[in-house]
Amino acid sequence: MRLIVFFCYGLILLIGTIIIVGRGPSHELVATRDLAGNHRLQTGEVVLKVDDGRYILRSIKADEIVKQADIAATPDASLPKDHVPIPIKVSGTKVDNGVIDAGTKGLICPPEVAVNIVAVFCGMEAASCVAITAVPADKSGDVTDAYAELSLSTGENCE
Repeated sequence: MRLIVFFCYGLILLIGTIIIVGRGPSHELVATRDLAGNHRLQTGEVVLKVDDGRYILRSIKADEIVKQADIAATPDASLPKDHVPIPIKVSGTKVDNGVIDAGTKGLICPPEVAVNIVAVFCGMEAASCVAITAVPADKSGDVTDAYAELSLSTGENCE
C-alpha cells in the first residue's frame, strides 16, 4: 500500500514539473512595424510583450536592460526587518493608474499607520486587488484591532 502511495506521489510531482517547465516564458519580442528579412534592427522597432500580471523582481532604471530573470509570475514579497505583512483590499483602478504600486508609501486608515506597499496582487479582471503592506511590528496590533474597517490611502492623511 505504501509503495502505491509513494508511486502516485512521485507521478504527481513528475507531471507537475513537466507542466511547469513546458510552459516556458510568457513574454516575447514583438515588432512595432513590418520588418523585412535581414533588416538591421533599430531602437523602438522591437518591444518586449509581457503577459499582464507578471512582476519585475528588482528596481530597474530607465534605459536599463531587463533580463528574463528579472520577470516572474510572483513578486518577491520580502519584508524589512521588524515588519509584518498586512493585506489590504484596494481599487484595481488605482493600481492600473499607478497610484498604488509596489514601492509606494501609504497610510493604513484607521489608525493612520505609515506603511510601504511591498506587492500588489490582482485577479484576472483586476476590478479589485490586494496590496501587501509592510507594517512596523510595534504598530501591527493597532492595525489588526481595526482590520475589518481598514483602507489604504496614498495621501498625506486618512481623509
